[in-house]
Amino acid sequence: MKGMKLLCFSVLFMFLFAIPMMSAIDTEIKIKTMPFHEVQVSVSKPMSQVFESWGNLKNHSDRYGDVSFVFSSDKYSFDLIVFIKKDNEKVMPPQKFLENFPAGEPIYFEIAPSGFTLIETPSTEIIEEVNVTENVTIGGEGEDSQLTGSAIFGEDGLLSGGKIYYITGGLLLLIAAFFIFKIIRKKIKFPKSPKQPKEIKIKKLSELEAEKKEDVRDDRKIIEDAEKKIKEAQEDIRKLRSEDKIKEAKKKIIEDEKELMRLRSGKE
Repeated sequence: MKGMKLLCFSVLFMFLFAIPMMSAIDTEIKIKTMPFHEVQVSVSKPMSQVFESWGNLKNHSDRYGDVSFVFSSDKYSFDLIVFIKKDNEKVMPPQKFLENFPAGEPIYFEIAPSGFTLIETPSTEIIEEVNVTENVTIGGEGEDSQLTGSAIFGEDGLLSGGKIYYITGGLLLLIAAFFIFKIIRKKIKFPKSPKQPKEIKIKKLSELEAEKKEDVRDDRKIIEDAEKKIKEAQEDIRKLRSEDKIKEAKKKIIEDEKELMRLRSGKE
């Protein structure tokens, strides 16, 4: 029984603890101001006569004066107060934005003293940073070496996050495959196909003419044999009395004549 009560109490505690986390809303706040200044954002209860703080955010602007925050809360609306400082000193009065901002919708401000021209953020920021780091000598001192380290190991660097694991794993696989191939090549000897020299035959003109004459003699012999067979067949027809045998013999004569014509046409 006590165990059941303890289990129910634990589940209820976890449920009550998880409700604020599940209902939290993220709101992105972007501010453009002077470069390299400390920016503080105070989030407060909206439409309240007594100031009630719901959180304080702090960050530094970059060289273009851009700075961003993410306010996560279960509140559905809020007011904002922005402080701009330099070396822990306020450079302008606090800027109050009592506009009852809805949570979840992005917010953007431009805050600077009168007379200061805000710097436009270029769209090719990443390309410029890469060009700067290419001209830096690795191992140098000061700000240049920090830029090089950021380009390699920074958030978007070549070896940032899990990229270094993929690159290292790929190199190890290539090295292992290279050694395995060398071992297999030593153990298994692949036969080399021997090169066969090209045979070049040279014939004399007299030999060519003799071969042609030999071919002519062979053709004549074939024709003579065919004519002889035709004559023999004609002689057999005269001796045959049966009509069927005569037809068969005539058919054979026609075929032999066709063969003779083919041979003659081939010779010509």
